[in-house]
Amino acid sequence: MLGCVFLMSPKFLKFYKELYACMHCSTAESERSVKPFVQPGPLQTLPVSHFGDISNAKIWLVATVPKGNRSDSNVGFRPTEFVSRTRLTCEQTEEAFDHFSGYFTRDGHDSFFDRWINILDGIEVAHQAQSFVGGGICCVDLIKCPTVDTWSGVLRGPDKQLIYHCFLNDESQRYLKRQVQLHHPKVLIFSEIGRAHV
Repeated sequence: MLGCVFLMSPKFLKFYKELYACMHCSTAESERSVKPFVQPGPLQTLPVSHFGDISNAKIWLVATVPKGNRSDSNVGFRPTEFVSRTRLTCEQTEEAFDHFSGYFTRDGHDSFFDRWINILDGIEVAHQAQSFVGGGICCVDLIKCPTVDTWSGVLRGPDKQLIYHCFLNDESQRYLKRQVQLHHPKVLIFSEIGRAHV
């Protein structure tokens, strides 16, 4: 990272560069799980670290896994001059982080969020109303790589154990836990884990 002029703190930049470069699931077998998004090549995208202003959000909606919809502005995102996860630059890391943070300020969001916007927008934290568009609420997934199938479908497929490695065992990257430790959200709200599909 020498020679980079970065706006993110070195601690944040190091973490998010590691997350976006993750290739753990590159041996996935099923086209219905993470394989189409993690396999090296022209369709590879980055893991989706968050939806919305994670740096300022006091409330985090914790979902399971991003829905593999490439037309979604976060799921289909590739930074400028992106070649592969393994060749990610610090500038591309910052670009990706900023892009994911601006999710609710762009036109169009996945319909999954409609219900949660209706439920959560206006909730007060420290006497201040929070909203997705206003940056007070964001969404963070347990599993960062999108899947074509729903989570329950992935659990029935050949990549179940591979994907579980993202958060279950002692050698896992534990990205969600590390994000909580970096950002210190005030409130975590868990969507229907096992049924929800962000």
